[in-house]
Amino acid sequence: MFNDDPDDKVEITKFFQLKSNALYRYALNITNGNESLAKEAFSESFVRVIDRYDNLRSFSTDRLFSYMLVVIKHTVFDLAKKERKNIYWDTLDTLPDDDVDPLKESIQRIDETNIKKCVEQLSIHDQTLIKLRYYDNMSDDEIAEALDISRASIRSEFSRMHRRLRKLYLEFEKE
Repeated sequence: MFNDDPDDKVEITKFFQLKSNALYRYALNITNGNESLAKEAFSESFVRVIDRYDNLRSFSTDRLFSYMLVVIKHTVFDLAKKERKNIYWDTLDTLPDDDVDPLKESIQRIDETNIKKCVEQLSIHDQTLIKLRYYDNMSDDEIAEALDISRASIRSEFSRMHRRLRKLYLEFEKE
């Protein structure tokens, strides 16, 4: 439950000022332009988040934004059920004036940041493999030639590197 801590109020206010326009546009879009339903869902979603703020306090702004998008989606669904309104599910993941889905963008940004942190923990050799494959777009044959090792060795090194990266990522996600 949200308490009267001044720091909490400052954080919630700052988040609201930063993200409220994007969150409201999202609510408006998924309600097919129904302003009263969008406003109700938007405000009820903030109330829900404030009620759970003790559990969300550690969230980064991006993670809280992603969480809010999901809360808004569920709130719209709940309110639409109560009012027996039709919500077209294909609109739930898009904004009207943007080509970017804020939920996917936010999750992708968090994932990219987490993956970068995990890659930094890999050995220099593993980081080199990643750079050659994913940034320089080199094939297994080209990497094998560049590192002067067999193609089969490259494949097994990539397999081991992916396991190490997956393990680091899963450990990072637990934190």
